[in-house]
Formats: sequence, structure tokens, C-alpha cells
Amino acid sequence: MNYEIKISESGNITRHEWSTEGYQLAMIARPDSDAMFQIISPADSAEIMVDNFDEERKLSVSWASYGDVTPERAAEFAESINTAVRIAGEFQKIVDSFK
Repeated sequence: MNYEIKISESGNITRHEWSTEGYQLAMIARPDSDAMFQIISPADSAEIMVDNFDEERKLSVSWASYGDVTPERAAEFAESINTAVRIAGEFQKIVDSFK
């Protein structure tokens, strides 16, 4: 997993970024404010989401319905769901560490 910190020119906003396998978790921290999290998912993959307004900040995995697809495409998408589930677990540990 890659990790990077960026600090605004004013020094008031810090952005932490973790990325792996096309997914990115970002935490934006401001003085006297709760940290906010954002997750970017790769195109055509299962999405990982976070609810910043829930105290527990539990992550969830979501996927779109594609209708009828070939068995090969279904297998590919099933793998993307499994990847998102695994990465959501890794990201959840990071989010939990900031509670």
C-alpha cells in the first residue's frame, strides 16, 4: 500500500492518501474539525464507500447491475467484488485508527 501526506500552503489542511490496486482512500484533516474520508474506486469495479456522517464510519462495498453478461465477464466482476471486499477491510483498519 502506498501512503502520502500533503499539506496545504496555509498549513491548515492535511491530506493523507493511501492507495492500492487502483483504489484510493483520502483523509482530509482540518484543525477543530472531524476528519473527512473519501474513497475513489477504479472504473468498472466494485465501489468502496464510507459514510462520514455515521459515528462508526463503516465502509461498504457497492456494485452496479449490468444485466446479462458472459460467464467470463461475470467471473471478472466477481473477482473485482472480492478485491473490493479485501481492500475495504484494509481501509477500514485505517479509518478505525483515526477514531
